[in-house]
Amino acid sequence: MLLASVVAVPAGWFLRKKSGRVGGFGWVMLIGGPIMLVAVVPGFWSDFIKVDEQGFELKTGFWFAPTHYKVEFDKLSSIALTAETRTGRRGRKETSYFLQCAERAAAGDKVPVGDMMKVALDEILTRAHDKGVVLMDQTNGQ
Repeated sequence: MLLASVVAVPAGWFLRKKSGRVGGFGWVMLIGGPIMLVAVVPGFWSDFIKVDEQGFELKTGFWFAPTHYKVEFDKLSSIALTAETRTGRRGRKETSYFLQCAERAAAGDKVPVGDMMKVALDEILTRAHDKGVVLMDQTNGQ
C-alpha cells in the first residue's frame, strides 16, 4: 500500500493528460495517492493482536479511529464462535465470524474474527479453555 500510494502520484500526473477514462483515472490516482498515504497506510503499522495467560487484546482499523478490544479470561463465563451471513452485491453471500465473549457480570464484547484474529484464534480458545471458560461453536458448520 505504501509503494502503491507513492507510485500513484507520478503515474497520475502523466495519465491526467490523456483523454477519456484514462485521464480521469489519472486524476483519481493523483488525488487518491496522498489520501491513501495519510489515511490508510499508517493503520497497517498500528494493527496488532496480543494473547497471554490473562486474555487477549486486539486493535484494528484506521489510525485516527481504531477499534480496540481487551478481553480478560477471568471475567468470562463463555465464548461463542458465531457467524453472520449477509447477501452482498450481486447476490454473493458473505460470512463474517465473531467471538461472542460473555462476561460473568456484564454483557461482554462481540469481537470480529478477521485475518489477524484467525492466526491467533486457536491460542485464544486454548487459553480460555484452560481458564475454565465454556467454549461454544454456534456457526452451524458455516
